[in-house]
Amino acid sequence: MIKNRLGLLTLMASIGLTACGDSTAPQLGELSEAEVESLAGAALLSVFSVSAGVPQPVPAPGGPALATYAAEVDDTFPCAGGGTIAVAASVQVEVDDQTGDAQLQWSMTQIHNGCVVTGADGQSFTLTGAPSMNVAFTVSTTGTSGQWAGSLEGNIQWVTEGRTGSCLVDADFGGSSVPSQGVTAEMTGSVCGFTVDYSFVATG
Repeated sequence: MIKNRLGLLTLMASIGLTACGDSTAPQLGELSEAEVESLAGAALLSVFSVSAGVPQPVPAPGGPALATYAAEVDDTFPCAGGGTIAVAASVQVEVDDQTGDAQLQWSMTQIHNGCVVTGADGQSFTLTGAPSMNVAFTVSTTGTSGQWAGSLEGNIQWVTEGRTGSCLVDADFGGSSVPSQGVTAEMTGSVCGFTVDYSFVATG
């Protein structure tokens, strides 16, 4: 079943991430480098969290072993820390019921509405779309392994520790999950005025 093969999205949404990397000095001093790192990781996890909760197209019984299914989604999903994310997305799934291999292609617009996310260091951010975030990514699975690549861009308003500001995001991300090696991911691009090049590893 496709549903069982999409556990990778749930895993990606639930893992703890530890980030390391380099960045240049911010154009705007609203957030420190460490805070941008925390926000970037939390925003990336929210992408996978929402994706894991979106109903997936399911093949009809007796259908071909290799087939493509598509679905359109327009719904609102809760954020783990409070608030919501409105999602308008198209999802295309190609799955081989004999080998278990699958590929998912997402094109998604996210509008955060008081969505509370928490970074790896425990710092919380309340996010509101200004106006939205656009996400496009592909997930490919082979057996129990998977890899993904995509992009995240848009503008978002944040509130944290009594401060508020607006943050432009234009970044690419990718990664892989291999049972013997764990989960790794990376994000490169511009986040909140920083040029970022972060790598992430799963810690739990």
